[in-house]
Amino acid sequence: MRQRPAFVVSFDCEGHWGMMDHLEDHGRLSSRALADAYDRLLALFDRHGIKATFAFVGAFAMSEEEARAKMRLFTESGPKARAWIAPFLADLEARRTDGWFAPAAAAAVKSSGLHELGSHGFTHLPLVEGEIELADFDREFASLRETEIFAAAKDLTLVYPRNQLGFERELARHGFIGYRESIAARRSERSSRSRHLFDEANPYPKAQEPGGPAAGTARIPAGRMLNWRSGARGRIPIAWTARSWRKTIDDAVRTGRVAHLWSHPHNFVTGKDMFELLEAVLKDAAPRVRSGELWNPTMREYAKAVLGR
Repeated sequence: MRQRPAFVVSFDCEGHWGMMDHLEDHGRLSSRALADAYDRLLALFDRHGIKATFAFVGAFAMSEEEARAKMRLFTESGPKARAWIAPFLADLEARRTDGWFAPAAAAAVKSSGLHELGSHGFTHLPLVEGEIELADFDREFASLRETEIFAAAKDLTLVYPRNQLGFERELARHGFIGYRESIAARRSERSSRSRHLFDEANPYPKAQEPGGPAAGTARIPAGRMLNWRSGARGRIPIAWTARSWRKTIDDAVRTGRVAHLWSHPHNFVTGKDMFELLEAVLKDAAPRVRSGELWNPTMREYAKAVLGR
């Protein structure tokens, strides 16, 4: 792929699925608050004419009714997966379903005509080789294909759960054409808070080298997380973060590299002034996209360009 300055935006869409092993640590999310966050994000992107990839956990994109009708997808699984989803099954039995399902948000993304509905796994099970078996990996994506919204999906891209890579060579078998890389140096390394804080404090943030093909799929540059304005991170001024992204975008335009911004929609529920922060970044990027100075592909579009499709 010819080097072309790019601005990519992606979201890890997971609700409670992303907090499976620490549900009570950060407070539970309400489905109403999540729905409002997705509505506001879609409106914000549409207002600025910017495309984004919303990578959904398959089970999060289901309705409660669909999940209950397909309980075998959650019970006919390997030991690792059964242990992973135990909190969900307990909540489902107790009818504590707030924060577990967001079918309307997934449907809105799919029908938008602008944004991409990507995958974030089926149950957000970490897909690390050595921690799960290939059979668990295959079962996750076989289950994804049994959900209504992903059953006939083509040219999927993947945001790995917890940004932990694994089984990359197997992705093409499940219909994936690309995946977001990880900032971790080793695929078993967790994305640490200290790394994100370092990225945020860096006064000279650079764009990343373009991705390339790998085993029939495309590697999409990992990018960095939009500052989650919570706790100590909430004291970082919006102007600082906006300036940081402006420098990254400047570098992408100058060098033909990639500025990839990612976040979680639930960060816009739990963080302070997150919509104001994102809009500050989009206000800088959008004119460059409209002028043709900056390419704004979804992850799917980026992967197709890498693969020459």
